[in-house]
Amino acid sequence: MDKRNFLKLTGLGLGGAALAISSFGILAPSFESAMASLIRNELNYLKLDDKGLVQFVKDYSRYTSQASRLVLKGFAFANLDSSDSGRIHHLISSYLLGSDFFINKMDENRTVQYLGINNPHASPCSNPFSQAYYPQDLA
Repeated sequence: MDKRNFLKLTGLGLGGAALAISSFGILAPSFESAMASLIRNELNYLKLDDKGLVQFVKDYSRYTSQASRLVLKGFAFANLDSSDSGRIHHLISSYLLGSDFFINKMDENRTVQYLGINNPHASPCSNPFSQAYYPQDLA
């Protein structure tokens, strides 16, 4: 392979990669809708409050770096779940800890309401994993 063909192939490859990356940004849903989709898919057995879910995604995106947002958006595009990624597991855990799910003793029949980003420093006495929150049949 001579130099000219190598440069042509390299240019075509880089152009194709740039096109793929730019189309991913255009075709992929917004970060907010991708995160809401990940949470809905993972927690499909729960009734989630839509307004609360939108507010959680806005709050969560304020504390997440641009690189993490891009990775999570890629995970949503690839249709991965929490068993495939620790970041998705963290997203789901953050949503549940910031909701009333554990306060309502993990009642799957109630609509899960988002309360706010979980901050252990703001409410240090809250422990959603204590025995007081578990249903009586599990204790």
